Amino acid sequence: MSTSRQNDIRASSPGTVSGRYQADLQGGRPDTGLTLAVLVLAGLGFLGFGLAIVAAPAAVLEPVGISGSAAGLVELRAFYGGLELGLAAFLLACAARPDWREPGLWLVALSNGGIAATRLLGIGLSGEFTGFFAGALVWEIGFTLAAVLALRRKTG
Repeated sequence: MSTSRQNDIRASSPGTVSGRYQADLQGGRPDTGLTLAVLVLAGLGFLGFGLAIVAAPAAVLEPVGISGSAAGLVELRAFYGGLELGLAAFLLACAARPDWREPGLWLVALSNGGIAATRLLGIGLSGEFTGFFAGALVWEIGFTLAAVLALRRKTG
């Protein structure tokens, strides 16, 4: 290891490694702009959708036939809104912490991939297809592929 690299590593706070050498020491490649783009954009997407569902669940979900009683709207806000907000917080935290970026990419890939696969299964079973489903699938498949690509670039 070169002297400048050793100095950079020693200069970092205890328990951390200077950002540009962290991936090298963990056996991976340094982060790319794609990694941050995927984490930040997916985080902002979950944030926006979560806030919209918390604010007006009936208006957001009614176009796909989801409506409910007052108790049902509480559940939609809590589960769909709350889950989206939690995912957003985690992904934005992952973007800010280099050592969390790879787990964040896995979350983006697996959550969006799982949603897309299950949505396609539901469409196949019901025969129902809407414009909302088309847009959602573009988002879900797009983020799945982008996260997988970023993971491949990180891990070689």
